[in-house]
Amino acid sequence: MKESERLVILGARSQGAETREIADAIMKKGRNLIVIGFIDDHTTSSKVGGLPILGGREDAREILEKFPETKMIAAIGNPRVRMKAVNNYKKLGFQFMNLIHPSSQLSESVELGTGELARPVTPFLSLYYQQSPLISSRYADIQNKKID
Repeated sequence: MKESERLVILGARSQGAETREIADAIMKKGRNLIVIGFIDDHTTSSKVGGLPILGGREDAREILEKFPETKMIAAIGNPRVRMKAVNNYKKLGFQFMNLIHPSSQLSESVELGTGELARPVTPFLSLYYQQSPLISSRYADIQNKKID
């Protein structure tokens, strides 16, 4: 039996919770993956969705020593902040893994790097929320747009 892959999620806010759900979907399809917890500098919670907040950036080396060969996925919305964080954690010794939701549809021409996150496919819909349609793209990016 293949040894479990261990994962820590960088970011414990809404994108971190969504990333954990993607990991759960992947595990239900048979991938031997264990989500250890979250690393986040900006949360006051001790747990998110039942998983512990392991610490912040200042605790990263200790976390990596405690859970050797644990890989990371960045769940930070702002691309500049995410890239800076990824580079900082790589310097500390973390490696990144890809998480591809089982319902994701990737073109054959897509070349994945490391640390890629593919969300579930969601068809275009228009749902009404406070009289504004809530538009969900196939990549599950959500925007509120007011139509006059």
